[in-house]
Amino acid sequence: MDMKVAIALFKDRISPRFDVWPMASFNLQQRLDQLASKGVDKIICSGIDSFCIDHLGNNGIDVIHRGKEDLSRRRMP
Repeated sequence: MDMKVAIALFKDRISPRFDVWPMASFNLQQRLDQLASKGVDKIICSGIDSFCIDHLGNNGIDVIHRGKEDLSRRRMP
């Protein structure tokens, strides 16, 4: 089984915030929709807000991010 993983990068490291990840010239909503339409299964980022986590989770995308815990994972049912 293949899995598509997206990593939010900023220069040569994981982006400190998902919402400032420079993904072409897409706005935040377009960025979320693009990840879902490309069949991404999992995204790795540093900081991300609950709106983005919920939106990605509702599209079946597992989010791995640094949160209050050292490394947390959240997937919406």
